[in-house]
Amino acid sequence: IKETITEAVANYPMDEEERAKIDITGLEDFNYLGEKEALMHVFYNLLKNALFYTGKEDKIIIWSENDENYNKIFFKDTGQGIDKSILPHIFKPFFTKTKYGTGLGLNFCKIVMNEMEGNISCFSVKNQLTLFTLKFKKVKN
Repeated sequence: IKETITEAVANYPMDEEERAKIDITGLEDFNYLGEKEALMHVFYNLLKNALFYTGKEDKIIIWSENDENYNKIFFKDTGQGIDKSILPHIFKPFFTKTKYGTGLGLNFCKIVMNEMEGNISCFSVKNQLTLFTLKFKKVKN
């Protein structure tokens, strides 16, 4: 997972100011089930959204943790957050609050994570943070 995330961050088109917002130092490595390319597109989508909704002083922090059943990736930004009335809808197909989006990005992320026998969820506090949690089924090394 560490290689996949590092590669996604390195390859995503962004300027140096945007790149400086991203902290991936808290990543622990683990193996996952699924296609690397599909998962990279999940991370591209999360990066795209985080960069769109964060300002100059905000941060994007990506780290991992694990428990008995799952390895987890946490993807947090300190941007404008998601209103609680919108939050239940963000993974639905074609749901968007911008004129630039198709409403398929987070739905795609949900589909990919489900296909990998995992899950993606979101917690947000308006004007404080957005935190996506990606849960991966543990695999034997």
